[in-house]
Amino acid sequence: MSIGVIFVVLAVAMVLGPIMLMKPSGRQRQLANLRQRALELGLQSRIATVTGDLKSFTVAPTIAIYQKRWTDKRFCPEQSLLLQRSSFTHEVHFHGAWDWKEGEAAQFSLSPELAECLDKLPESVLAIEFTPLGVGLYWLEKGAQVDDLVEVFPVLMNWLDGQGVLENVRDKR
Repeated sequence: MSIGVIFVVLAVAMVLGPIMLMKPSGRQRQLANLRQRALELGLQSRIATVTGDLKSFTVAPTIAIYQKRWTDKRFCPEQSLLLQRSSFTHEVHFHGAWDWKEGEAAQFSLSPELAECLDKLPESVLAIEFTPLGVGLYWLEKGAQVDDLVEVFPVLMNWLDGQGVLENVRDKR
């Protein structure tokens, strides 16, 4: 083999190597497809840092939050509420393994619809947040499809509305 051919092969490898490294992996393409599907279904996704008790469920430093925004109602708490999955089931929890972060929402009652909804959530959903922007699911992006999760949002939003903590936005205009 001549030295010219070796140089050509090395040059091609030096050009193609970095290009191939920039190509998204299979997992990255899967996540992009999940997030695109979420947008099509009216959900927004964002990435947040894993904090507190949720660290016991994942070694990843971040987690995806899929959120459905309020449309005609508004949640006006002093602070956001976080209903999170615990690593164990206990009778003092809000429901099974689900409990409020630091007991911040003890005044809320559990409805049969909410209990069924929480029981059906995949183990990869680690928390539910209620904020002035909407309802969000902390999801590891595995163990379910976005189409399955989108069914949960109306149940969660109707439950919170039944707790008497939402204001009608249209009435204020």
